[in-house]
Amino acid sequence: MANLSSDIELIEQETDQEQPIEKLTDNIRNIIYAVIDKDILESGAQLSPEQKKLAILKLKEYGVFEVKGTINEVAEIMGMSESSVYRYHQMISRNDK
Repeated sequence: MANLSSDIELIEQETDQEQPIEKLTDNIRNIIYAVIDKDILESGAQLSPEQKKLAILKLKEYGVFEVKGTINEVAEIMGMSESSVYRYHQMISRNDK
């Protein structure tokens, strides 16, 4: 019984020392900011259609769109509508075939 108590205490100590779990949206945000400069996005500057297409292509290459719900996140961060993100994504997907 003494061993069980010490094992539980050890597990509790290790758990207390663990880092907080990152949120998936934070990781998505970091990938987007790696593709497009954060200052440009936050300045409200409009990207050209070609820049948007290139950004969506890079995000697709990083696998961002493999995660459910990321279209909304990408749209919000890039200042685009969800339908625009879908449209660019579909154009890129058609070109891949």
